[in-house]
Amino acid sequence: MTKNSKLIDKLLLFSYTFLMISFFMPIKVNSIAFIVCGVFSILKLKKLPYEKLIQFPILLFPILFLYLLLGMTYTENLKAGWAIIERHYSLLFVPFIASSYSLFNKKQQKFILNVFVFTLIAAAVYCLVYAIVDYFISGSIYIKGKSGHHLYNKFMHHRLTEPLDMHAVYFSLYLSFSFLILLNRFLKSHRAYSHLKKASFYLLFVFFALIIILLKSSLFALALPLAILILLIIHFKSMIFSSSKNLITTIVIFVLASTFSFYGIQSKLLNFSTDLKLEEQHPGPLKIRLGTWYCSWETVKDHWLMGAGTGDGQDELIKKYHELNFFIGKKDQFNAHNMYLQYWLSNGIIAVLIYLLILFSFGLYFIKNKQFVAFLMVFLFAAFSFTEATMLRQSGLAFFVLFCSIFYFYHETSKSTT
Repeated sequence: MTKNSKLIDKLLLFSYTFLMISFFMPIKVNSIAFIVCGVFSILKLKKLPYEKLIQFPILLFPILFLYLLLGMTYTENLKAGWAIIERHYSLLFVPFIASSYSLFNKKQQKFILNVFVFTLIAAAVYCLVYAIVDYFISGSIYIKGKSGHHLYNKFMHHRLTEPLDMHAVYFSLYLSFSFLILLNRFLKSHRAYSHLKKASFYLLFVFFALIIILLKSSLFALALPLAILILLIIHFKSMIFSSSKNLITTIVIFVLASTFSFYGIQSKLLNFSTDLKLEEQHPGPLKIRLGTWYCSWETVKDHWLMGAGTGDGQDELIKKYHELNFFIGKKDQFNAHNMYLQYWLSNGIIAVLIYLLILFSFGLYFIKNKQFVAFLMVFLFAAFSFTEATMLRQSGLAFFVLFCSIFYFYHETSKSTT
């Protein structure tokens, strides 16, 4: 290997390190990191397993992009449409970039994932310290002029992640993913760990649970415990029913997970009622979601086959808010807050089916290759897509495509249960 080749290898590793860190920085920095990573990937073009880019399931990414592009042919709002297309460029370019991940050895691949996990930990600590310092300066945990609700609490939800200028729910996604990476490693190797290292893992797990609670993400308060239980069953399925002690332990873990989930979602259930009144000016969080989904479904029914057009879906949804007098929807102009409905109302039933096929195919691929964290990442993202328009934000789209791709190419060098 020449000196130039070694230098390029080091720069490629650096670019992936930068990319992992950039997920916790402004979107522009994340975009620059992808470009840098792409440049150094091109320099290794001859060694890239580019033939795998045209294989199933990764081929579905460009197919979805092309179908969204087709939706531009009957779009009236071209400005909004091209903005959506621009965000979806990740479907074309990120898999190519991620193919260079296969050139790293196992130790380097693990290092790259570690950078993401420990940057998240550092970011969470930073947010907590920022809130603590702000409390001592201001003398209140609430923003000025507001009190009594977690939306105004500097230690909770969007206020907690505000120093990062990051949406709390996407931070919850990254945190849940990182939790599963660490838990999977712990379950695989805990017998070889020292007492100090085990204690460090336990401390991190408690810290992650605390942050999830503070972030007030009901979806991940439900989905993460379920993902953890799935991972435990995968690792210990042969042991669970082997003795009454193991069975009791499993039941206790299930009860604790259920309690954690209930605590996490209880704020969303406040003032819950099945009496949905779209004109209500101060509905609870669950009613807002139900109202948004109802209006989205009514919009889908008007354009169920082809959709309204890549750039017209949101416009049609806002028209429906006005037509049905959904007060909060008119005021805040929500998107569908459901990626399945969002694709359906903008690009029709085929777009939804392609997206579902992507989720199902990658999930099945990772299960077959015993990449359990990768499978559970897809599971978390699929669940997340029920409550957010995940593929309309770079924080969601780029994350999903990148990690699906690098786990797809991770298998290139060695079998792994990562």
